[in-house]
Amino acid sequence: MKNQLLGAAFGLLLCTRPAAAQDLSPALDPVMLGQGLVLSSTMYAQAERDAARKGIKLKETTSATKSPATRLTYTSTPALRQQTVRNLAQQLQQSKPAQAQYLQAAYGPGKADYGQLYSAGLKGSGFQENDAASALASYMEVAYAVVNNVQNEALITPAMDRGLRNQVADILSRNPAARNPATLAQVGEELKLQTVILATGWQQSRQNGQTATFRANIARQFSNQFGFDLTKVRLTERGFAAK
Repeated sequence: MKNQLLGAAFGLLLCTRPAAAQDLSPALDPVMLGQGLVLSSTMYAQAERDAARKGIKLKETTSATKSPATRLTYTSTPALRQQTVRNLAQQLQQSKPAQAQYLQAAYGPGKADYGQLYSAGLKGSGFQENDAASALASYMEVAYAVVNNVQNEALITPAMDRGLRNQVADILSRNPAARNPATLAQVGEELKLQTVILATGWQQSRQNGQTATFRANIARQFSNQFGFDLTKVRLTERGFAAK
């Protein structure tokens, strides 16, 4: 995501404690997503090598956006966003009550609207509003920036945003859950909330001098959750490509 999201999230949540991103809804199928990313990132790297031998530079792919199967938009409402916060807080209550309390204090009724924080980061990006694939791509992109210590946000271009969105849309669209409008909306909002939490934690860790610990935790989390090592990929105009 862009500086607007990082700055806005940190500014509104300056007095709260950061929360680490938690397990996502099983409907997302992290294992399938991770396997798909490993395969596609390997294929993209091979395509780059083949193109280089021919003296051609690959550009961002548009095939995914032209496919009806990858139209993953939905309608977001204040009620849906509040339900998303409640769902995650309930999920955390038993094992991590302090983080559940943080979520309610930061994003509960009358508090900051994570949807507005997320939307602030879309300005000037290649992501789309209320699109589950864009939400997933933004979540993965922030994690990539954290793990690889990307300090200059300008290095991540709108073309890279679109490429990553198309890459994950192709994978996400194979999940049967993506065909259920209600589930798609739930997953999309959950990913938006997780993106804001992750971006806020990253910003706060930089302010507090705890970047090394935070980066290591996120790298380990994504490796365990998705089976996907963010240190072994590059972000390109076609999405993730293996190094």
